[in-house]
Amino acid sequence: MLQPHTLSLGEEYDVRVINSFRDNSSLPLVIWCTSPQGDLGGRALQEGDDFRWTARIELWSWMAEYTCTMKWELKRKRFEAFKKLQYGFIR
Repeated sequence: MLQPHTLSLGEEYDVRVINSFRDNSSLPLVIWCTSPQGDLGGRALQEGDDFRWTARIELWSWMAEYTCTMKWELKRKRFEAFKKLQYGFIR
């Protein structure tokens, strides 16, 4: 669950992606996450491991958006991990 933290210059959210696959100890789930502000890098997650970061919506920014690509065996999937519009903006 995402919990916002209000700052004097915007909002922060703690984001966490957890590998809940069962019995995948031989092959980790590989995840790589990015945002328009920069690359968060990649991780190899074993069962129960997580990848976490703080998403920030600065006062002068209208949105925070993070996408991730996961790879496990021959499967690959890109997904929107976090997206939040600043209050008052319409998209």
